[in-house]
Amino acid sequence: MTLVDKVSYIKSISTKNFKSIKDSTVELSPGINILIGKNASGKSIFFESIQEISRVNKVASRIGYRFSSSEITYITEGKNIITLSASRNSVRELKQDKSDENDGDLLNLNIKINNKSVPLEKKSNLRSIRRTIYADYKIDISLPKYVQFNLPTDLTFVSTPGNLQFTKDDESDSYFNFELINGRLATDMIHNLELEIESNTRKHTKSSVSKLLVFDKRIKNQLKKYSPIADIRFSPNINLYKAPKHLKIENLYIEFKVDNSWMPWSYLSDGTKRLFYLIYELVNSNSSCILIEEPELGIHPHQYHKILDFLKEESENKQIIISTHSPQTLNIIPNDELNRIIISKYDSKTGSTYRHLTKAEIAKANKYTKEVGFLSDYWLHSDLEK
Repeated sequence: MTLVDKVSYIKSISTKNFKSIKDSTVELSPGINILIGKNASGKSIFFESIQEISRVNKVASRIGYRFSSSEITYITEGKNIITLSASRNSVRELKQDKSDENDGDLLNLNIKINNKSVPLEKKSNLRSIRRTIYADYKIDISLPKYVQFNLPTDLTFVSTPGNLQFTKDDESDSYFNFELINGRLATDMIHNLELEIESNTRKHTKSSVSKLLVFDKRIKNQLKKYSPIADIRFSPNINLYKAPKHLKIENLYIEFKVDNSWMPWSYLSDGTKRLFYLIYELVNSNSSCILIEEPELGIHPHQYHKILDFLKEESENKQIIISTHSPQTLNIIPNDELNRIIISKYDSKTGSTYRHLTKAEIAKANKYTKEVGFLSDYWLHSDLEK
């Protein structure tokens, strides 16, 4: 156990009046959780509800929370129970209030640690709450990572080349003030480069810089194990420009080794692009909870079997919540852990609802898998999603 008692998983989330959710409470498990249901049943909205209560920005603004109330409960590695609840005033009051002075009054925020309330200032938001419980209790609330189906539009250094710049300190003759000239980048990709250049006064060359552009070995190993990508590297075709006070690196982008050939992002199939994105986001993320939207889309069935093995492996150290249309996804759940399955359903009267299998349904499913075949086959022939 480290000094900081990090959040290991979300135990439950309750939401009222958020989009198609009228009133819902869902219990979750550590490790894998699978949310399965038809189109428009509320799977994406369930993920959005988790994001909504977990956001740290705009928490007290009228354009922030869109539910009437929500509550999320975390269980930490040290078995602490952290409950965060938020409720807002009526929509009429939100619309009538046009000032910024009362933003803190628009939401009622409460937090409990092991059922004991934590004192909060009147204008507290989630950002300040996280600081408070970290400072006073050495507990860090990890925010969920949402891996959506659509690839991000801003993939500088991946889909398009990017540029870096370092500024020199006249007194120490070393580089500092690292900045991205354009686009965004996961900083770990160039962590070694940044540290080396900023702490070193030697003359940097194209060759020396290229040697510092390395990836985490685990990312490379997982890509090789679970995707067609045998290796990744930063292209050696970088441009290095030196000025008296600046060092600029241009034309910096990733290449992928597939079928013994190095190629840029644009040459990869859509399925391989998605595999890279999924694997990179999960391995690289510091979050203890990952939300994955329909990982089966755009991926060949054989390859999807491998990605399910990857997700199962990653779930040993993270809570992974998957939304899916594919019954094949259910096959990674052991027969004695079918409570990890959550069925989403939409009805015009009750809205989007989420439920676990009943004891009778679990017994029936287990009997089928023991005597006949896979859980996915049973699911296809059952009426569980009706």
